[in-house]
Amino acid sequence: MAAGGHVHARPRRQGGFALLELSLALLLATLLAVWGAGALMRRADDAAAHGAGVWLLEIRHAAGRMLERHFDSLAAGTAPVDDAGRPLYAAPLAPTLAELRGQGLLPAGFPDTAAGGMRARILLRRAAGCPGDTCRVDALVHAAEPVRDAAGAPDMMRLAVLVEAAGGYGGFATSGQGGRLRGAAFDFPNPYVPGTPSLPAGTPVLWAGLDAGTATRYVRRHDTRDPELEAPLSAAGEVSAGGRLRTAEYLELAGTADPGQSCGDAGLVARDRQGAGLLLCQAGAWQRQDGGFGGAYAYNNRHGCSHYKGYSTANPRTGDCSCPPGYASVTVSAGGIWNAIEGWTTGYICVR
Repeated sequence: MAAGGHVHARPRRQGGFALLELSLALLLATLLAVWGAGALMRRADDAAAHGAGVWLLEIRHAAGRMLERHFDSLAAGTAPVDDAGRPLYAAPLAPTLAELRGQGLLPAGFPDTAAGGMRARILLRRAAGCPGDTCRVDALVHAAEPVRDAAGAPDMMRLAVLVEAAGGYGGFATSGQGGRLRGAAFDFPNPYVPGTPSLPAGTPVLWAGLDAGTATRYVRRHDTRDPELEAPLSAAGEVSAGGRLRTAEYLELAGTADPGQSCGDAGLVARDRQGAGLLLCQAGAWQRQDGGFGGAYAYNNRHGCSHYKGYSTANPRTGDCSCPPGYASVTVSAGGIWNAIEGWTTGYICVR
């Protein structure tokens, strides 16, 4: 105890965190949270951009298949038509996704919009040399709206992801005076088709094209050219021709049938299995081509299809006293002796 009766207390040490340490911890936590949220948003944007690039790439493939299928019509400036002569596209140089789906160039369930609601349009352009050896037709697939950031400028980060997903066929509309449509494999003016509006800067574009030299390498459906094949051609099914069939050598028929055997479609031709020539399907049966003569026979009232001396008088075409199907018998002779030995014989020929 000190003099004067006062008691001096020992100072106590302060426990817990200092205010400065707590502030730093809170600041770091906030920064980590903000950075993590930003990274998550960027990953979501990148995923959407990648999905949009894949979606546009599939449309680009469909446009390329359209060029391959209808190159001759597009090069000539005529509308592609079906077998009945009906137009396949309302505007052949601006086909829609619905029309590409209808022609089987896109899957039936292919969506009209990509991730994030992106829509697409297709523009086709014929070169000045069409039709002709220097002709080419190009297709541009572009988004209906540009890809922009919060400030309204082209979002280069998302565009880079989208172009990468397009597999080298993608690009975008550049900004500035004299903007172009540029990608790794193309550099087009903007607008792509004269007389149409320019695409805003930051609009994703993909390109597909086909030239006459490449198109003529392949035989296509409704092709009007003679393929001039120089090797054998085999077909597993029926072969139909709208005109005549010509051969510089021989025509070999492998199908065989028997005279009188039932057949299907009239006009079919087969070889006689018995080696007697050609058979033609007429009146539901295979018949020999004999100029209307179906054989002859003689019938005896005593001995039937035999002479009284024992040899046959049957029709060689049928094997008995009858005419082949489709032939009618005509009496040409009659004679004999009305007795039990010789009998009376009537001769017939078969005609049609």
